[in-house]
Amino acid sequence: MLIGLYGTKAELERSIGQPLHYDDHDLLQTAYTPFGTLAVEGPSEGKGTRWTAEVTMVAGRIVRVE
Repeated sequence: MLIGLYGTKAELERSIGQPLHYDDHDLLQTAYTPFGTLAVEGPSEGKGTRWTAEVTMVAGRIVRVE
């Protein structure tokens, strides 16, 4: 799962049309794809209330956040 570098899910939603800013803790770095659906959680440890989102990417840009 990717760690979103956004303080809130609303902040992530305001980033539609932009590239996803994330931290990938996967050793093989296979969790990110510029096309498709990604599981994102945030914020990183101890920096606020946890949230999760399903993010749809097209050509490396966020097109939908659920």
